[in-house]
Amino acid sequence: MPQVNVGTILLLAVAALGGAWAAGLLRTHYEDGQLTLRVLRARRVLARFDLRDTGLLLLLSLMMGLWFAATFPGDVLGGWLGGFWSSMEKAHFFAMIGAIAAIGGAAVAALGPALRAVFDEQR
Repeated sequence: MPQVNVGTILLLAVAALGGAWAAGLLRTHYEDGQLTLRVLRARRVLARFDLRDTGLLLLLSLMMGLWFAATFPGDVLGGWLGGFWSSMEKAHFFAMIGAIAAIGGAAVAALGPALRAVFDEQR
């Protein structure tokens, strides 16, 4: 059985909900600290969140902070490398990006067995 990545499934679910909301299929309603998602076609309540519970808000803010902390190094590196666009020849720039990707792929391939052993021990 293939491995399931829960984060990917949650991301796809959030994207689907966002797309349905943008298409007008979902309507949100906030009253007395409760956020309700209602499906317009079926006239049913899809989800109800009690935002008076600070634990939910803390969890959401922690998840958002971890997301930004995880993407920050990549964004900084991408901006730094993008700064070479105007000072390098375009062929050399893309060769540099390709070389960095190849080095990263080789590092992941080399560290794969060690990482697999670490993650298999945690199960």
